[in-house]
Amino acid sequence: MSTTRAQPQPQPSPSDPPGAALTPTAVAGIVLLCLAAILAAAIELLLVPLREGTTMVPVSVLFAAVSNVVLPRMGRSFATRTGAMAAPFLAWLVPMVLLALTARPEGDVIVPGGGGEQWVYYLVLLAGGISGMVTVATGAPQRGRR
Repeated sequence: MSTTRAQPQPQPSPSDPPGAALTPTAVAGIVLLCLAAILAAAIELLLVPLREGTTMVPVSVLFAAVSNVVLPRMGRSFATRTGAMAAPFLAWLVPMVLLALTARPEGDVIVPGGGGEQWVYYLVLLAGGISGMVTVATGAPQRGRR
């Protein structure tokens, strides 16, 4: 009585070879992460003027720092390329700057100038920017020595 064993499946390599195409699943995952980053930026901007009575509550600073660590790391799980990590960070950064700096036709702005709101926005941009850049820089694949 002979039994046949199933051959083990080859494990994917820890890094993508240069020039290898991304799978459709990886592309879809990175696109969804970019959409989540845009949504996170919009929510964080709307939370900038959050107050409890007369006291500013800068929870958006914490949200920005956490989201820009989590989203690029999730991008790394889809593809080992640096671009997979940088895409969610850039998708967060662009609307964060554009939505805050452009006024609506009625003259309304998301982040009013002057006062505490302006400083909370600067802290959100700083915390999110630094955490995103550090996450992308430290999570980039290491090149082999020649």
